[in-house]
Amino acid sequence: MRHTFISIALATYLFSNQVSIEEIDKSNLKLSLSGYKETLLSLSREFVDLEKKELKNRKKIETLIEKMVLQNRKIAKLTLMLRKQSNILSNLEKNLDEKAQESYSQNVSKQKNIKSEIFTTEERVKKFKPSTFKLDEDSSLFDKPNGITITKWQEGKRFTAYEESNNFIKISGEIGKSGWKKVNKPLWIKKETISKK
Repeated sequence: MRHTFISIALATYLFSNQVSIEEIDKSNLKLSLSGYKETLLSLSREFVDLEKKELKNRKKIETLIEKMVLQNRKIAKLTLMLRKQSNILSNLEKNLDEKAQESYSQNVSKQKNIKSEIFTTEERVKKFKPSTFKLDEDSSLFDKPNGITITKWQEGKRFTAYEESNNFIKISGEIGKSGWKKVNKPLWIKKETISKK
């Protein structure tokens, strides 16, 4: 529209001044070129703006990519740590299972030994005629032959018994100032520390 108006204005001017056709063509060409120059300048400005926006977007994308790379590295490290911890836990569980199994086997074995020891002890216990004995020295009393020490009695203490097993005698009662008193728990004493009264 602008070119049309300029062309009309030119035509009016030319006719009024009686300018030659060559002059008209030259001035038309100049006007057309100046319009294109303005359009080209406007387009180049827009292009420069677009390039600036694209550059900003590229920088944002590069920053995002760098952040993603860092996150991926952190994730890889964490994954590696989790795998190591998982392996450690797996090994611990395996060791605990092995130890539990070993402990169970040992307990079963101990129980079998205790049962067989009790059985053999009971087998070896012999009864004899009830008798009175005296301690020749301070002595330990045991819960069973070769068992745990429960208490100690002093030299001269008198007691009764009617069972024996190997080198031990089972005490059935003790004799004190008030007379004979039954022993309620199993007490065993080594034969070597006593004499018959």
